[in-house]
Amino acid sequence: MKRIQRASRAVKLLAVALLWFYAIVMVAMVIAMLVSSSSPIFESIFVVSTYGSGLLVMAMCHHVARLAAVYERGELFTAQSVHHLRWVGLLALVMAVLPHLAFDGHHWSASVQVEVSGVLVALVLIFSSWVTDEARKLREEQDLVI
Repeated sequence: MKRIQRASRAVKLLAVALLWFYAIVMVAMVIAMLVSSSSPIFESIFVVSTYGSGLLVMAMCHHVARLAAVYERGELFTAQSVHHLRWVGLLALVMAVLPHLAFDGHHWSASVQVEVSGVLVALVLIFSSWVTDEARKLREEQDLVI
C-alpha cells in the first residue's frame, strides 16, 4: 500500500503541475491575442478551438489529481475513485474524437480524426471505473456480513 501511496503522490504532483502549466499557457495566449492585430473572426475561432481542448486537458488533469489524492489516502475502492476514474475516461474519449481545426493563413478547415488508440485507452478507463465500482460494492457487502 505504501508504494501505491508514494506513486499516487507523484502522479498527483505531476497532474497539478500540468494543470498550472496549461493555465499559464492559456493566460499567455490571451495576452498575446490582445496585443496582436489579427481579425476578430480569427481570434474567435482560435479561442474556441484552443481553449476548448485546453479546458478538456485541464479538466482531465484535475480529475487525475483528485483520483491520485484518493489513492494517496489509501482509499482504492471508493465512490470518489470511481467518479474520478470515470471522468478521466470520458474526457479521454471526448479528446480522442474531438474535431481538429486548422488555419493555413487564409482559410480555416475542420476535420474529425478519430484516434483509435485514444478511444481504446478511454474505453479501458471507463471499463476500469466500472470494475472498481463493482469491487467497491462487493467490499461493502462483505463489510455487512458478520
